[in-house]
Amino acid sequence: MIVSTPFTSEEWEKSLQNHYLRSDGPYGSAPLTTLDATPAELRLAAGLDEYSDEEVIKAFLSIFTRDNVHRVFSGTESSGGGFYAFRRFHYLVLSCLVEATIIGVSDHHNFRVRLGELLNDGLGPQGNVSGINGLWKALAYHLNAQASLGEAYRTVELPVPRYRTHIGYAVELAYPSRKDLNCLKKSLQSLQNKAFNSRGSLINHLFETRHNLPARMQDELLSLRRSYLAGDSIEQYALWRQIESMLDVIARDEPSCKALLWQISLRFVGWDGDEAIITLSYGNRRAELESPQWEGDFAELFSGRYCPTPLRQLIDSGVLVLYESRGGHWSQDDRRIPENSQVIVLSHISEITQNFNDPITIHDGWKASEPMPLEVALEITSYKGVLPSKQQNVTEFRIEEGLPLMRGVWLARPGYQPVIRIPEKADVDIQPPLAYERCGGSVWIKDTACAEGQWRITVSQPSGAASTLDMKLKSNAPLATQWAQRLANYEPAIELRDKGNGSLIDGAHPTTAGIYPNRLSDALEALYARVGGTRPEKEIVGLIHRVLPDELKQHLVWDLLRSLQEAGWLELDLNRKWRGRAWRVLPPRIVQTGQSSAIVEGALGASELSCLQAEAKRLSVEVHINAERPWAPPVFGLIGEALKQLAEALGWENENALQPNINKAPACWPQEKREGVGYESFAIWKPDPGLFVRQARQQQGKITLDRMVHEKDRDLFVIKDGESTFKTTQRVVALMEYARLTKSSLFIKDRTMLVRNGCGGHLPLNVAIWLRRLTGVQTGLGLTQSKQTYLYGGTEAAIEIMQRAFGMAIQSSANTSTSLTVMQFAAQRRRGLRPNYYQ
Repeated sequence: MIVSTPFTSEEWEKSLQNHYLRSDGPYGSAPLTTLDATPAELRLAAGLDEYSDEEVIKAFLSIFTRDNVHRVFSGTESSGGGFYAFRRFHYLVLSCLVEATIIGVSDHHNFRVRLGELLNDGLGPQGNVSGINGLWKALAYHLNAQASLGEAYRTVELPVPRYRTHIGYAVELAYPSRKDLNCLKKSLQSLQNKAFNSRGSLINHLFETRHNLPARMQDELLSLRRSYLAGDSIEQYALWRQIESMLDVIARDEPSCKALLWQISLRFVGWDGDEAIITLSYGNRRAELESPQWEGDFAELFSGRYCPTPLRQLIDSGVLVLYESRGGHWSQDDRRIPENSQVIVLSHISEITQNFNDPITIHDGWKASEPMPLEVALEITSYKGVLPSKQQNVTEFRIEEGLPLMRGVWLARPGYQPVIRIPEKADVDIQPPLAYERCGGSVWIKDTACAEGQWRITVSQPSGAASTLDMKLKSNAPLATQWAQRLANYEPAIELRDKGNGSLIDGAHPTTAGIYPNRLSDALEALYARVGGTRPEKEIVGLIHRVLPDELKQHLVWDLLRSLQEAGWLELDLNRKWRGRAWRVLPPRIVQTGQSSAIVEGALGASELSCLQAEAKRLSVEVHINAERPWAPPVFGLIGEALKQLAEALGWENENALQPNINKAPACWPQEKREGVGYESFAIWKPDPGLFVRQARQQQGKITLDRMVHEKDRDLFVIKDGESTFKTTQRVVALMEYARLTKSSLFIKDRTMLVRNGCGGHLPLNVAIWLRRLTGVQTGLGLTQSKQTYLYGGTEAAIEIMQRAFGMAIQSSANTSTSLTVMQFAAQRRRGLRPNYYQ
């Protein structure tokens, strides 16, 4: 993770005051007798759950300078008044961090040396710190006075500073200290690997060796164990957070042995939905599971790769049950599968697979079943494929599965709101009131309740214990400041060879149509929130899946993904060494399509759009949004004379739209170096219905299109026409060339539109982008009577150019037999009707 400063100094100040000092915070009204300044506690205070210990410390220390620390700690800046100390509470937390952290500093016993190492500015030990004790006294006086007046603050009971007249309060208040944490670390390191099979196992094994811990930590461990055995949440225990942090430290040297939490996820990808991609995550904090340690196909799980012991035991049993989670993923982790889940069963045991109605082979005898209720799956598998009940722990209280933004804030859009996990027997209260549904240990925020704000969630355990979490929701992602670059081991997907030197286009003036924001805008905002890095395909597809109507076909997501490429929102990168595909969200740019007209390509989130509209108004530039097709990315059009000035004001790139310069097929297709060694035929293309299907080979003498697969390489598409063979790894290229050779239409001209004939195929990306720029018309899905097709705008001249290049792959409606969907769509357009996209 790239660490930027998540808070200003003022924001850190406020967060730390609320966390440590207020009586309505997590510590309640208990007097402040110690201060936990460990990274785990700072992470909780600041809401930086996704940050590692090192990143939390780096973010916290970034608000301090040597000069400011000197002024505050030396006592020269103020006489030490109580309110002054209250406003400098983050400095007092720093004074305890010096004594508490084992990260970023040596084991030196000198406070000034350790403080200088934390500041890490090359200036050596910090000099005068004589004002620290006085600052703590002033804070205690101020808070005790406020509490006596009925204000919501904790009282402060200062310890005896002993001989440390300058820093004694900070040293004595800091608990746990680095000495305490080192004892905990050594105790965890001494445990055998079997202790890390589950949380319960770890707590029990650590309790058996508790004599190695400081007396105070032993008492806390006893309380933690009692709560765990009672079924209470343990996430709010400071000791548990410290255990998680120490496991993170240990895992740097022994990652395979000390991973307490894990998750395996499967997603069926590819246009035909028959490619199984596996991701494996493990770590010691639930947030770490959001970033997989490994991604590959099912076969690689058997190649000696590390698997957490419980997962390895499930795989070795020959059965694995995965439940349906958000975004079309099938998962299992170290917790119990939620009741009433839809699941799939993976197995190579014939007695089990013979009960599958529609299996998919994923690897060497292993098959995946069709979705079924959990209780049916357990009956088929005789309760195999899931964790034994003794390893299951569902006592977590946390917020997950949503789309986190910076600073612990979650995206408030329907389909993307977070899920609150609570113990099944606990009661939950959310203030201010928020509409939600509860199922067992999961609390779902209703779509109608998606709004910006902050809520406090209180969970009451059967034992009487109570825990709280704060949840913040925002409707829009913040403005992006960093954009991902293509990784070194990836390359672009090339579908067409452009000779270059294309002429400038003279595009149509943009128009406004349809309604925006719409349902798709929620998915676009979610994509915009993922600009910080390269994303695996399963993550992008999962985000899109969340907004799609359930009744639409599985291929809709791939058509929508393609239209996002054509609109410049996303770019596809291909792994050079493996079949992996990754996606990057691209920054917005202005593309001039005429002397005074342009369109905006790239990711235009709500915040970016607001900036665009504000600057455009200032420069007298009109903004038009064409969202006539609600399931295609809108065209953001601009009309005005100050287009270059607008790009400069926004910090966006500005370019001219050019017409592609292409040869006649097949000379326009990129050359493929793969010879097909190690590949095997997987499916054959059937123009009707427009899918690759598994069946016996077509008759000799016919032109055939085979989809060839390889365990570790990209799919290879092979067209055979007598003695001639054409190979490509690009599905778009294969379908266009096959349609050209067989003189069967892939797209049909309907006036100035190109309508896909069937349910598969797209124009090459360069051509689709050109048409979008030329016409100002959305490229993407058109739906009619629950059927889908794909549409491109065009002009007579542009369609003629494509027909010369791609031959009979593009035909007029008079020359071909069209599919029912195409005829319905064309007829509605000729009658001046807008198709009902939602039927």
